[in-house]
Amino acid sequence: MSYMMEWKEIEEFEVELPRKQHPEISGEELGFKDGENNGEIFRNAIEYCKKKGIATLKLKKGKYYFEKGFHIYIEGMKDFTIDGGGSEFVFSNIEHFMQIIGCDHFCMKNIIVDWDWDKEPLASLAVVENVAEDFSYIDMRFPEYDVFPKGSQIRGYTPLHHEHLSVGYYGGVALGNYHFSHSRWIEPNLLRLYCIEPEKMHFLRPGLTYAARHYVYDASMMEMMDNTHLTLENITVYSAAGNCFVVRGDQSYWKLKHCRLMKRPGTTRCMSGTADGHHITNSKGYFIMEDCDFSFQGDDALNVHDNSIGNVVPVGRNCVLVKKLLNKYLLKVGDLAEFRNKDLSPTGYKAKVTAIENHVDSKTCTVYFDTPFPDSFSDDLIIFNREYHSGHYILRRNKFHQNRARGALFNAGDGLVEDNVFYMTQGAAMQLEAGVERRWSEGYGINNLIFRNNVIESCDTNHWNGAVIYMGVYLDSGRTDYPIFQNVLFENNTIINCPQQAFFLSSCKNVIVRNNVIINPCTKTVQDTIDFNVMRELKGKPGIIYVERASDVYIEDNVCMSTAKSNDSGIVIHKSENVYIKNNKGALQRREI
Repeated sequence: MSYMMEWKEIEEFEVELPRKQHPEISGEELGFKDGENNGEIFRNAIEYCKKKGIATLKLKKGKYYFEKGFHIYIEGMKDFTIDGGGSEFVFSNIEHFMQIIGCDHFCMKNIIVDWDWDKEPLASLAVVENVAEDFSYIDMRFPEYDVFPKGSQIRGYTPLHHEHLSVGYYGGVALGNYHFSHSRWIEPNLLRLYCIEPEKMHFLRPGLTYAARHYVYDASMMEMMDNTHLTLENITVYSAAGNCFVVRGDQSYWKLKHCRLMKRPGTTRCMSGTADGHHITNSKGYFIMEDCDFSFQGDDALNVHDNSIGNVVPVGRNCVLVKKLLNKYLLKVGDLAEFRNKDLSPTGYKAKVTAIENHVDSKTCTVYFDTPFPDSFSDDLIIFNREYHSGHYILRRNKFHQNRARGALFNAGDGLVEDNVFYMTQGAAMQLEAGVERRWSEGYGINNLIFRNNVIESCDTNHWNGAVIYMGVYLDSGRTDYPIFQNVLFENNTIINCPQQAFFLSSCKNVIVRNNVIINPCTKTVQDTIDFNVMRELKGKPGIIYVERASDVYIEDNVCMSTAKSNDSGIVIHKSENVYIKNNKGALQRREI
């Protein structure tokens, strides 16, 4: 089969290490104290190294605490390495654990990071002990404690598999505080929760196991901004009170190698990080992740995106009203703005920002540009900030598993994703998306992405996306016919045990699906759920591969087989054109709807 587009490989690139290693100084020389608070000592050490031109700070293996008031703050270091020597950094504040800002050729390696759970847990095991006959209340037991920790608020309940305590299993339903009118302690370790809508709680039964979440998006483990050529190597994170690794701003060329996010061995902990494993937003791109292992976190393992700006209304010849306040990572003076229609299609117009007026009282702002608008502008526009492009990424030989939410969200292009393992994620293993709506407004679309030689097993356990590989948009107005995803290759992947579809492909053009193996698709029936994250319009979509609002899609040489009962079959085509199907084996016959 000949393809209409000219396929190209993703360009390889390197992240450079610090260009010098000497002079070196030890942590002992700078006063580091094993088993004590080292926040102020660490900050003073960094300033000393900067002043004296030290190239390497080498710590003696120990356990260093960082308490409220002095988190790790590193700014403006050049050609500098921090070697933890296997040391453990333990935090007990709700500020950032670590911030790395404006560094050039910087490396941090050989460090273990943890939260002080002895002072306060990030999450707790919770088991439903009793359910009222009319579902008006449930009793929740916390088996890790004799007395529930004083001061630990519960912000929601994430379902866990009762046998292996894994976040992300089939049929689990999340519980939020919005499901309960009130609660009371009937024993020091037994909480009674009163249901607002008992008629919707019939899934509840004794024995259901949850992670009671005390922290969610509170304190990032490591926030990185405006760095270039930054390397994190052999960093093990046992817990974070929010996102683990976070990137934003004018950052480019960074690398995670042999980094791990995992539950601490020898503990009863039910969660590692409480939010994303690695969250990248509004950056300059060029990111490498190799030989990493992320698991048991409270949200996506990886999210790569830029933020679009919606609800944009022209109010003059060269200014718009934006129905939200803008920070410097969304838009700032001098940035190049591209205007899009509400369906994400191009208007053909770009302009530079000359001024921004935030109206705090109304939570809106006015943005001014250097050229007048065309007369054809509508009253509902979208802005892409073209100063940012979080694309250009390489992911190799990583494992993403047993986490709430998705394995990886890719909302930026020019990516290579190969030889990775995705296992038991609550949502899709791989989600390609773009959208503008009230919650996230993430992604400018994707152009050029290769996804090959990956293994996906038992993902989308809660039918969040309906498919383990999902490609689509989320807009207040619904889906779009505009191909916001272009030039995407899915090749030589193995997909095992997907509850519904293997692929959902929409709003796309020039997509190749070839030489993939699909084992046991569509094994589960669709069930009702009250989880707000579930994409309800996708529930019950037919087929193993579903193509909607797409063009120039090539599906060839794929193999499908079942050792378990499958509830559906076929390659389903809906509102699409130029879909070419050839040499597929098994239950992959074409169906038009």
